[in-house]
Amino acid sequence: MDPADVTLDTFVPLVGSVFTVPVDGDHDDLPLTLATTTPLPRGPEHGFTLEFVGPTDAVLEQGTYRLVHADLGTMPMFLVPVAEDAAGRHYEAVFTRLPQAPTA
Repeated sequence: MDPADVTLDTFVPLVGSVFTVPVDGDHDDLPLTLATTTPLPRGPEHGFTLEFVGPTDAVLEQGTYRLVHADLGTMPMFLVPVAEDAAGRHYEAVFTRLPQAPTA
């Protein structure tokens, strides 16, 4: 799926579902659970954030990863590690939209 085609509404029903990050080598794919979806302060038409929670025994560095979901398929997503707590390691993805210019 192309990230340009997704909206906040694409992800809201998927909160609690698992996305996987394929890992090269002898490692298992890394599961990331979609924990929250949040519109940006200016509103969802300007963008939104997604927060994922993964295991603490594996670390994804900031970067672009292929995420796979049973319903959405595969899409690239830029993930930033933002926290770690008892629930796991938290990652954030930010989707922004440029305002559309008025048409004449």
